[in-house]
Amino acid sequence: MLKLITSFLLLTSLSFASEYANLQKISDGDTFTFKSQQHNEFKCRVFGIDTPEKFHTAKMDKDANKVGITPETMKKAGEASTEYAQQHLKVGKSYKVDVLEKDKYGRELCIVYDGDQSYNEAIVADGYAVVYKNGQYIKDAQFKRRLLQAQKEAKSKNRGLWDGSTKKIMEGME
Repeated sequence: MLKLITSFLLLTSLSFASEYANLQKISDGDTFTFKSQQHNEFKCRVFGIDTPEKFHTAKMDKDANKVGITPETMKKAGEASTEYAQQHLKVGKSYKVDVLEKDKYGRELCIVYDGDQSYNEAIVADGYAVVYKNGQYIKDAQFKRRLLQAQKEAKSKNRGLWDGSTKKIMEGME
């Protein structure tokens, strides 16, 4: 009986599938397309973070209006986040990806690893993303703490988009 309970607890704590997948496309700083043996081709929304919008959408207009900037300024910040992704991840390269669940748009929510470090943490630490909704959906307390600490440090050291005129964007996204 104890063995059955232990097995059940182990299975319920492992709520993701870890796999290696080839990066097919970088759409923006927090959305990629991967191809793997298990999932074939899938769209990945980087879990726990948010980057400025790069494409002109209703969300971009809403975000820009919220922080009092033009959509063009928001787009430039989104392009900077996309460039960050393109500099740190390479199309055609294989990455370890933890696929957690699907979001409301049918994208897989993922933690992407480049070696031992998660891209999720790196982009926040370097100041090109914020922790999505202050981490309210992150169940893993340790991961949440690392992301929030990375954001705090990026903000205090004016890294990436936390510097200059784009700081207003990041503060509005927090």
